[in-house]
Amino acid sequence: MSPYSPNVEPEYRGEILKGQMLLPNRRVFFTVILVLFSMSIMSCGLLVNRKAEAATTFNRYLGKHKDEFIKKNGPPTSCVNLASGEETCEWTRGGMSGGGSYSTNTGYGGSSVSTWEHRIIYTYDRNHMAREWSYRGALGAFSNADYPDQR
Repeated sequence: MSPYSPNVEPEYRGEILKGQMLLPNRRVFFTVILVLFSMSIMSCGLLVNRKAEAATTFNRYLGKHKDEFIKKNGPPTSCVNLASGEETCEWTRGGMSGGGSYSTNTGYGGSSVSTWEHRIIYTYDRNHMAREWSYRGALGAFSNADYPDQR
């Protein structure tokens, strides 16, 4: 009788038997895939929420004097006067985040560091009133045209 006969339990001798999966349990495999997929979908949703929150904050300064933004965020990194009489001002913030660890037991450690940057540019009219903004940075690139003011 063949060792692959449906009525006989084959003896395991270290080889992979016909029709047998390399993974010990399909349910575990598919559960892990489902969890990873769900996490990636959730992180996309979080990014969309963070962009919308940032846009809401940036929109608050539209129609307000340049000094309002400076009072809250400090002086701009740079400003440029345009031929139209308008002015663009950019605020840039950046840094590094992360950390490390060290084990006194093994003498080894590890670290993970990443950099980030946020750039917001406002365009002001001749009266120094904010008319539009654009953002580039860790959240992507978007502007007030992408998130119209809902006031």
